[in-house]
Amino acid sequence: MSTHRLRQLGLPGCDEVLALVPEFELYRLGRVVRMNFRDASSGLDGPPQVTFEVCAQYVGDTRRGIVALTLAGVTSVTIPQLTPSFFLGELEIADVSRDQLEGVRYRVADHGMSHFEVLCKAVSIRWYDEDPSSA
Repeated sequence: MSTHRLRQLGLPGCDEVLALVPEFELYRLGRVVRMNFRDASSGLDGPPQVTFEVCAQYVGDTRRGIVALTLAGVTSVTIPQLTPSFFLGELEIADVSRDQLEGVRYRVADHGMSHFEVLCKAVSIRWYDEDPSSA
């Protein structure tokens, strides 16, 4: 099942975000303000241990802020051409554990115009009132 409604996902961090923004939906994410790709593998021969963090603006009925999605155990990342930035318009998260993709539980994909997609083992979410990189 693919959804843009945070309440249905039960991801780490959901309760904290929903306490601040009860109407939170992934469809309200906008311009991506930061991306961080980190490989914590031990040496050249070790298996990859990739984490990808995407921070995007959120504009809701009652709050504005920055949302950070942390995608761990990443096996595939597709990002659009950056000209110089991109927007998430219809982001959805799907549990694809039944698709028999080794080491993959979630597909995080934008079904709008950005062609953004990540296959990963885990997803968590955090809320910031301001961009954490501006502090």
